[in-house]
Amino acid sequence: MKNICKIHNMVMEEVEMETRWGLIKFTQEYRKAKEEIFPNSGDSKLGGCMLDRKTPENKKALVYICPKCKSLKEEWLRQPGNRIHSHGGYLNMDDIKRLYAQLRKTSFPAYGKRVGDFVLYDSLLAGYTDRFFQEEFFIDYSNIPDPDRNIWQLVGQLRNKKELQTDEREFLCYFDLLEEIRCALHESNN
Repeated sequence: MKNICKIHNMVMEEVEMETRWGLIKFTQEYRKAKEEIFPNSGDSKLGGCMLDRKTPENKKALVYICPKCKSLKEEWLRQPGNRIHSHGGYLNMDDIKRLYAQLRKTSFPAYGKRVGDFVLYDSLLAGYTDRFFQEEFFIDYSNIPDPDRNIWQLVGQLRNKKELQTDEREFLCYFDLLEEIRCALHESNN
């Protein structure tokens, strides 16, 4: 069943939540714990770092919440030193370098080859990020590539799916990494 938590084998509650927009920087520890321990803990849907002009800012999304995931997340947050966000959510140059190094080590997802211009978007963003570091952070920020409408539509469809295949999950993780880098490059200009 689609509304069963795969980790805790419990029925999940379907809740409508606000979509969160902007660059949201999670700690590495939180991301790992969320993936392995409490994936259905009731976080809001993440819409990306920039709002599409046609997307209402207050767009709602359906989120499935597992009661066990929710309690394990609360327990995890009570542990000393555990936190969701790092330094207020903003990234510094070392973070961008770390993200880019992670991207270079990550295999391109097979599912990405079937998504419109995703291969081109990935190449352009990787090249732009590389140039960002080679040129000592002096770049034309207006040229940072954005995902096209087809990519955004597919990502939205996948995020709304109740159950993802492995290749779809790998694609979304890769896309999220690209989004962190893209948003961080934009943020570094502010």
